[in-house]
Amino acid sequence: MRAAPAARLLKLLLLLGSWLEAPVVAESRLPAVVLAILARNAEHSLPHYLGALERLDYPRARLALWYATDHNVDNTTEMLQEWLAAVGDDYATVVWRPEGEPRSYPDEEGPKHWTKERHQFLMELKQEALTFARDWGADYILDHSVNSLGGYSSGGAGACDVPSPKFADTDNILTNNQTLRLLMGQGLPVVAPMLDSQTYYSNFWCGITPQGYYRRTAEYFPTKNRQRRGCFRVPMVHSTFLVSLRAEGADQLAFYPPHPNYTWPFDDIIVFAYACQAAVCSVQTCEKKSYQVQKVSEGVSVHVCNEHRYGYMNVPVKSHQGLEDERVNFIHLILEALGEGWGTVPPTCCYDSLPPHGAPFPRP
Repeated sequence: MRAAPAARLLKLLLLLGSWLEAPVVAESRLPAVVLAILARNAEHSLPHYLGALERLDYPRARLALWYATDHNVDNTTEMLQEWLAAVGDDYATVVWRPEGEPRSYPDEEGPKHWTKERHQFLMELKQEALTFARDWGADYILDHSVNSLGGYSSGGAGACDVPSPKFADTDNILTNNQTLRLLMGQGLPVVAPMLDSQTYYSNFWCGITPQGYYRRTAEYFPTKNRQRRGCFRVPMVHSTFLVSLRAEGADQLAFYPPHPNYTWPFDDIIVFAYACQAAVCSVQTCEKKSYQVQKVSEGVSVHVCNEHRYGYMNVPVKSHQGLEDERVNFIHLILEALGEGWGTVPPTCCYDSLPPHGAPFPRP
């Protein structure tokens, strides 16, 4: 008779063990994601940016960090080193690509001025991150940079007064900790969470000219203002977007070198948009009596989703402006986010003052 309670206890312990083990098993089956992060002169926004990454609702054991930084004149490198030393062991793997000695690009007139060499270097870095994600066996890569690259495109035929970035990456803060899960749930090959800003600027274009420049469309403002909600196919997304590496045609996507037929402006967001359009996704052979017809479906679809609030981004400064202009803009952005209810996240760490570049970095 005494054996019965012991048997029941053993059964209860076995059930409890299975219940405790289930979340671990479920997590191991989640898609593996590489977070590709490139930072330059981002001292002003890194605490908020990294705080948002820390709060993503996704197992860190299924996330890989790919970090690169270069040509800084502030404490970006030191801040990233501090953060990676504190949290890096929580992630599946970490790739750290720091700069050498701080320097400027040849012919660079200031930290926000883009030269051809600077364009090419960033494209090569992004391609390196994409190649790593494929070699590592990731299911997705999230291009989510804090490079504050900024600048405005020269426009070209059809350009309008909505600022269009000469380069993709600005100060992007993901306040929605469900962003990864929500984007994956769409089942789309390339998808961006629409980010709010202080102006009509956002991280997508609804139209593009035959020359690769921004084109005004009737759909942009209703999408940006959320008068229409959902996920919409667009010709280009930038700054923060998720790429499914298992999607058909994804193996043909690249940041560098550009597609052999490429003639559009020489920057990463346009090169990648062109690669999506040029990808050949499927070839179907149809029997037509005495002959065969091949139907070729071209292009990897690109979407932007705005049914949720995902976060916000800084409007890029112009090439003649400096880092102080960008810092002030970011402060105004944080204040507007608080006032408009866009959602905010606590910074990962706060410092009363930062030392001059190159001085010892304080530990919290």
